[in-house]
Amino acid sequence: MYLCVFQHLPYDRAAQALRDIAGAAVSTGTLTTWVTAAAAGLCDFDERLRGLLAAAPVAHFDETGARIAGRLGWVHSASTDKLTRYTAHARRGSEAIDDAGVLPGFEGVAVHDGWAPYRNYPGCEHGLCNIHHLRELQAAAEAGHTWPVAMEGRTAFSSSSLVIRLACQSTGPGSGPGQRTASGDVRARRKKRMRPCS
Repeated sequence: MYLCVFQHLPYDRAAQALRDIAGAAVSTGTLTTWVTAAAAGLCDFDERLRGLLAAAPVAHFDETGARIAGRLGWVHSASTDKLTRYTAHARRGSEAIDDAGVLPGFEGVAVHDGWAPYRNYPGCEHGLCNIHHLRELQAAAEAGHTWPVAMEGRTAFSSSSLVIRLACQSTGPGSGPGQRTASGDVRARRKKRMRPCS
């Protein structure tokens, strides 16, 4: 279990490591059976975790590419400050988000990057992850723009004002360039929920 699930070794390499290190001749089929049985034992926990995340007032959503069974797949995450759930899927988009089962019924504030499929979920408010704003500022500075340098000292790490201004630019589904920004009451609720980083 440890080699396959925690260290992410493929089954054949985990079987070889057990043979080489411990002298245990364990087949890949046996390892597969053990991992499958352990996963089945976590079904109730996973459903409870999914429910807690779906009911959270604020949750962060993200995805990243990963090799799954030798092919490109996607690991999707849903998290709060105390909970994290990962799901793997062959696809990256809304199908995978729906299958993960958290965002479709989510009614809190969904914090994520600017990837368009996240905006397909109108039942929640949307906020952009501020680390992406900071990366964009850094990229602009590295490209030779001077305005990001002038903002130094006003980032999320030293003041909440920039973070609040950027977060208030976030709106509901269908937002984008040239479209309406969040209403004053939505901005006020978001500002009240935000705290300065220390």
